[in-house]
Amino acid sequence: MSIKYILILFLFSSLFAQGQITFEDQSSLLPNSARSFIASAVVDLNNDGMDDIVRVSEEGNLTMFFQSMNGGTFGSHPYDGVFIGDDTRTWGMAVADFNGDGMNDITIGGKYNEMKILTQATNNSGFWMNIADGEDIFVQGMNCFDVNNDGFIDIFACNDDGISKVLLNDGTGTFVQTLDILQAESDTPSDNSGNYGSCFIDVDNSGHADLYIAKCRQGVNNPNDPRRINLLYLNDGNGGWVSNGETSGADIGWQTWSADLGDVDNDGDMDLFMTNHDQLAVFMENDGTGNFEDRTSQAGLEDAYTFTTTQSSFQDMDNDGFIDIIISGGSNNSFCMNNGDGTFTILEDVIDFSTNSYSLGDLNHDGRVDMYAIQGGYGGDNMNPQDDRIYINTTSNSNNYLKVELEGTVSNPNGIGARITISGDWGEQIRDVKSGESYGIMCSLNQNFGLGAATTVENVKVQWPSGIVENFGAFDANSFITLVEGEGTPLQLEELELIEIDIFPNPSNGSFQIDIPEGLKDLHLNLINTEGKIVFRETSIQRNITIENTFSSGIYFLEIYQNSKVIARKKVIIE
Repeated sequence: MSIKYILILFLFSSLFAQGQITFEDQSSLLPNSARSFIASAVVDLNNDGMDDIVRVSEEGNLTMFFQSMNGGTFGSHPYDGVFIGDDTRTWGMAVADFNGDGMNDITIGGKYNEMKILTQATNNSGFWMNIADGEDIFVQGMNCFDVNNDGFIDIFACNDDGISKVLLNDGTGTFVQTLDILQAESDTPSDNSGNYGSCFIDVDNSGHADLYIAKCRQGVNNPNDPRRINLLYLNDGNGGWVSNGETSGADIGWQTWSADLGDVDNDGDMDLFMTNHDQLAVFMENDGTGNFEDRTSQAGLEDAYTFTTTQSSFQDMDNDGFIDIIISGGSNNSFCMNNGDGTFTILEDVIDFSTNSYSLGDLNHDGRVDMYAIQGGYGGDNMNPQDDRIYINTTSNSNNYLKVELEGTVSNPNGIGARITISGDWGEQIRDVKSGESYGIMCSLNQNFGLGAATTVENVKVQWPSGIVENFGAFDANSFITLVEGEGTPLQLEELELIEIDIFPNPSNGSFQIDIPEGLKDLHLNLINTEGKIVFRETSIQRNITIENTFSSGIYFLEIYQNSKVIARKKVIIE
């Protein structure tokens, strides 16, 4: 492994509007011009609670723009020569704390130019740059995620020319490439190429983030070719990953470049949106168990874009409490504004800039989601691209917000893979924390919740990757909060019996049977200890199920779910 030390000294228009959302070009906030390829990141790098910008020029120069404490201008730090290779362009980027020192680190990759791992020094003085071990690949999308749930952030890299790669973290920020876990193979044997965009999100409400891969194999025209069929791998929480794309209905065979998942209708499950190069957009609704149904036409998204796309993301751009869809590619952009009734209103070219790629986050610390926009890169204007731009969200409404940052202690430091649920008079909203998304971009780790007219949030609940579930209580609107694992109130459970279930023997030695009434479908169960940690789960359960396991003695609660809703909860005593 080669090591290079890069010294870093940390320093601290026109209006375009359409419909209900507006942005202002405030690129003057940047201290100097920059021109990126595809990948960029909007993320808090220096641990001050405010989103910064990471970008790599087409020439291979790494630059970080740090947001000032007043949420205004940015300071910059250019580092020449970060990329070394015949092709210096960056296709994928993700950010997380690799070694648990409280500072966020960076991984970047491209076309056979070696994956780079930049580990930040704890005294804010620089980054160590390591070349990742293992086979060099054509990196497309990238993610940081705890693949084996050991509390350390690993790296997942989409491979255009073969099977995607997992780099496991030994806990010190040293990564080893492995095929021993999460081999994202096609269901039908193939060379497993065509991996473009990837996203880790819990699609079946099991408490563990799953993996969805958008696949595209250029030159392959058959939509049934496995190199083109999108993959869904379910995470069992114990290091096991099972292919479920065909069963779930998410195995789309179009030339998909990017995909994202989010709860469009606030019903407690993650819906799916994808952009394709040979077909129009596809929007699929989750039935609550991780199965998907095409609802593109019903949602009014058949004409969500009429251009070649690169990126797509879910974000609540107007803070009305419903997530919207952002799409960019070629020389266009679309904002699909969620009407709150399962339909969308499509606004095209809201930003007067030929946007090919972007990253999203709060670039002036005002509670709205802004955009760092890129014109160059594959699919964009490669002949004469303009400099990157900052577009500040200036939407004029009285909607409120809540910003949530997580700090894991048992789980990984960033809480990546956690689910945040906020509740109020409106019901509930959910967000899953992810690092790396769409097609090689990185959006803020701080989760934005639009609240509409609500002035308070009654409760914030976090289900951590460790399995711990905590309530953090009420918060005022328009707050930026940091929630630390272990500092909340463990989930307080009470028995609930909307259906009658029998558990016997109870008490038991850890082996017991559950009887459920006939005729119920789409059920799964969780067994939760008194700390709120899920210690056992089972999906797709039938009427009768026997659990045989070695649990510590104590009191537990058994929950039965149907379509994301708890329909029974009973106390279980293990002696």
